[in-house]
Amino acid sequence: MALIGPDVILGGRRSSITRYAIPSYLGIQIAVAYLITAKTTAINGNTKHLKRWQYGAIALLFCGIISCIVSAQFPVWWHKSHSKSRYNPQVAEIVNQAKNPLVVSDKIPGIMFSLSHSLNPDVHLQMVLPPGIPQIPNTFSPIFVYRPTETLKQGIKTNHQLTEEPHSKSWLWRVE
Repeated sequence: MALIGPDVILGGRRSSITRYAIPSYLGIQIAVAYLITAKTTAINGNTKHLKRWQYGAIALLFCGIISCIVSAQFPVWWHKSHSKSRYNPQVAEIVNQAKNPLVVSDKIPGIMFSLSHSLNPDVHLQMVLPPGIPQIPNTFSPIFVYRPTETLKQGIKTNHQLTEEPHSKSWLWRVE
């Protein structure tokens, strides 16, 4: 309620950010674990009631395992800031296929770090402070621009040709 209240009254999205709700998630897990332990270790002689709680605990454990298996199959899951990293797997695939790539971006480092985990070790990154225009060295080929702002796009277009990479949803551009 401490997160939802200010969102409703003042507007915002605090309640939709997972890291703020982690104490609540842990509290729920501890409460459920306590309930199952209390019900399965109770000594009241009702074996039918005890079996139901044991089957419930097994079903809950099974659901947790299935959930982990399903979420492990996705490169970007709901708790990984889907809006900021949903196309990173496609972008990384395109960049990793290049021989000596350079990726230029004027995004904040946190956004670049989420991409860098998927890139090969031989990929070079160049960070640009907005509204700066980078000096692009000739030693790299190809040169990519990751999620450029309009200022960066216009600055690069003055000296180079900039084309959008297919399958990157405007997140990756190639400098010619």
